[in-house]
Amino acid sequence: MRCNSAVMTKMSLAAFLLLLLTSVTFFVDGKLSRYFFYFCGYVSVPGFILFTFSQGIKKSLNNLSLPFLIMGVLFLLWSLWCAVSGEGDYLLYTPAKRMILSFFIISFILSTYRNALLSKEKLQRYSLVALWITFLAASLSGIHQALNSSDRVLLGIDRPTMSAYAYSFVSLTLMMALAYDKNRLRKNITFFCTIIISTYVIFHTQTRAAMGIHTFLIAVITFHLFQVRKEPLSCLASLLLLAISVSSNHHIIDHRTDEAIRDVQFYKNDNDRTSLGARFSMWKVGLLSFEQRPFGETLHQRNDFIRGYLRSSGEEDSDVNRYLDVHLHNEVIQYLSVFGIFGLLVLLYFYYVFTLGVRKQFGLMNGISVPMVAMIFYGLTDVLFIADEIILLSSVVIVLSAVIMSGKEISRVRGD
Repeated sequence: MRCNSAVMTKMSLAAFLLLLLTSVTFFVDGKLSRYFFYFCGYVSVPGFILFTFSQGIKKSLNNLSLPFLIMGVLFLLWSLWCAVSGEGDYLLYTPAKRMILSFFIISFILSTYRNALLSKEKLQRYSLVALWITFLAASLSGIHQALNSSDRVLLGIDRPTMSAYAYSFVSLTLMMALAYDKNRLRKNITFFCTIIISTYVIFHTQTRAAMGIHTFLIAVITFHLFQVRKEPLSCLASLLLLAISVSSNHHIIDHRTDEAIRDVQFYKNDNDRTSLGARFSMWKVGLLSFEQRPFGETLHQRNDFIRGYLRSSGEEDSDVNRYLDVHLHNEVIQYLSVFGIFGLLVLLYFYYVFTLGVRKQFGLMNGISVPMVAMIFYGLTDVLFIADEIILLSSVVIVLSAVIMSGKEISRVRGD
């Protein structure tokens, strides 16, 4: 069975255009970005079905889309289980829907792209432009806020931590995309600018994890982009700019470091009513909950166990109670405490595919693996991939990055 190639091409173009619009509006208007994402999904679902009938299932699937499908099915099955158990709170139907839509979007766009239904050169150029617009829109908003207020910067998301993680994901993806720029002068200038801008914005979100990890990965990317023996001056200039950018925000570093030291001291004195103290307590009770039910449980079952444990240990006033209906501020522990060992396996598979799993196609360091490494580390102190915003952004940016890197020779990355 063959479908009309003209129809398929139009559907591909529509899906790709909606994907670009989802990206460029993400930090500007979250509601509008969500509309574009859903419309992109609604075009991609029938497009994927038609493409599958036309070309076969092997050509329509993509290794970058399967983790989203598996994660979405996990969320859906767990939510149905909770609903059958009579629990109607904290169900993950929306994250499940976005994960599954992401599967169709990634599969359809990359499959039609791979099979040359669309011009590869043009889509690569449009993807890079969209990534730049997304980065610049967020950066301008962040800089404006930082210059006019002492509050933590928010970038289209109502939580500064999630703003920092999302912005870092886009920034690191863009930096890795610069590796494919054959114009050395342009590559150097743009990389220097992204160092200065992204560091400034990240530090003004005052998110400790992002401040440290984003800075470290910029240093790693520097050595990836510029071989010390061939481009020592570019490498040195990048590291100096990074050091200057970080040191210029020393007042933020001092403030957040003092808070961290205070939080640890309070925790040692049996007071966990602080940012870090609450996290330490949540991680402990989350692991205890997993130990009791290693194959998963409903949210109410977990929370009842934790509250019972806190009462029996004389910790009724623990700050853990404030976050039980949110999450436990650690991706691995959160998954273990509700999804059990199956959830951990799905999460590890998700991490693997977007880090080591893409090394054969794009090399060890690429525009998918490096940002995902950042998200893995951010997940040590927060829970990202049940957040609607992170699901939307990560799936869209992964597609853009895959398109930009597609067909590029690995040896070109470092100008060999």
